[in-house]
Amino acid sequence: MAKQHASVFLLACALCLAVLLGVLTPLDSRAAKQAQSAQDVDGKAVAEVPAKGMPTLLDLGGDCLPCELQDRIVKRVLPDYKGRVAFIWIEVEKNLENRKRWKADIVPTLVFFDKSGREVERASGYMKESRMRALLDKLASE
Repeated sequence: MAKQHASVFLLACALCLAVLLGVLTPLDSRAAKQAQSAQDVDGKAVAEVPAKGMPTLLDLGGDCLPCELQDRIVKRVLPDYKGRVAFIWIEVEKNLENRKRWKADIVPTLVFFDKSGREVERASGYMKESRMRALLDKLASE
């Protein structure tokens, strides 16, 4: 019985390691759903970052737990700002070019732009919903 539990444990560890090394990706991972380029929230390619003439929240992330948690907040906040703020996501965890371009040393990184395209705020790591809403309210009202 102990050998069977040890085998299951080792198999689980091997699968986790394969996911961490990028050999396998979880079925529900953002990396599996998103391309390396900029995407809007519907997964369509975006040509301009930040969006022209509109406040923009740029979410730089990857396939990690903090990014997944941040993504849940962005999805919860999004409907309240639809049409007033552009939401763009770029996978930078496995794309060194985009990581350097956007200076995303830590993921998730959120970059807030005003409607003229000027960066007004940057947050590295997890951001609370209340702080995100305060920044978006300010940008959407300008």
